[in-house]
Amino acid sequence: IFLFPPCTFDRVKQLKATTMATDGTGNAETPRRGIYNDVDMKAFMESSTKKELLGFVEAMGKSCAFGAQQEGQGEIAFDPANPLEGLPTSMACLHGALRQTITWVDDFPPTNPESARFGNPAFREWHARLLSRSTAILTAILQCRDSGLSNEEASQRGWEAASGTTTASDDDSI
Repeated sequence: IFLFPPCTFDRVKQLKATTMATDGTGNAETPRRGIYNDVDMKAFMESSTKKELLGFVEAMGKSCAFGAQQEGQGEIAFDPANPLEGLPTSMACLHGALRQTITWVDDFPPTNPESARFGNPAFREWHARLLSRSTAILTAILQCRDSGLSNEEASQRGWEAASGTTTASDDDSI
């Protein structure tokens, strides 16, 4: 079964270890903005970080778009009536999380568009919720990959992580 290239999760573990800089008290630093102008954007576009990020996203996309390889069956075509069919459990978990984020739209109705220079200001609130729950979502996805859960159970785990009913654990195996 194709999940992700093996190096992807090893690299995520390395990045987790190296990017979780501390403030001297053992607490992780809050991520901060690093692109402020065209020069910063150009540096990011030419960086290995961009390449690694795109590689990770590509691996996730391929595992969904091309269907899962099952022994003796080849690729499984996507069926909108059964979207979890043939997905790796990690992608079923992501599917559940994305289904939950769709429901957030009702929580953040559009504000007065004339008061915004760049898009809907309510998006900031939606994005803040996503940020506050992102660690739980990513932890759930990584825990589901080797869990032996059914796709329905994995999807439910993703839903719960995105809904805020579960939190990230300090699991060193991810």
